[in-house]
Amino acid sequence: MNIKVLKKASKKIRDFEKKEWDLADQKHFGQAVDWNPKRFAIVAYEKKEIIATLEFHIKLGVVIISTLIVSSKNRGQGIGTMLLNKVEDIAKQHNTHKIYLTTGKGWDAENLYKKFGMVQTGELSNHYANRDFVAYSKYL
Repeated sequence: MNIKVLKKASKKIRDFEKKEWDLADQKHFGQAVDWNPKRFAIVAYEKKEIIATLEFHIKLGVVIISTLIVSSKNRGQGIGTMLLNKVEDIAKQHNTHKIYLTTGKGWDAENLYKKFGMVQTGELSNHYANRDFVAYSKYL
């Protein structure tokens, strides 16, 4: 056996993965599954200035929020909640069953997510930059 590290997957590698993942999906889901996410970005403006952003994707019925940031001078005004509500509207339009994200353990954002109705569903010890993180989910 020979093992190589490549900077980029070739067409041959992608073809191999598609074939093998289709077989694995058939075994686990009873059918081939489309793992390609639908990507979205939401932006809040005030007088043409960006004051908040939220990026997420939908994959197999799950909304995965990757980033949510409100400008430091605009926090505490309900902007984060408005963005999350917009995500939930989009999630329902796409018939998803769950909204999911991770955040730093003990960070202020945890209060926002709990207020939004999310519950802690996991812990990621010694995660990014050796910090503890937590997973939150909201089931729709």
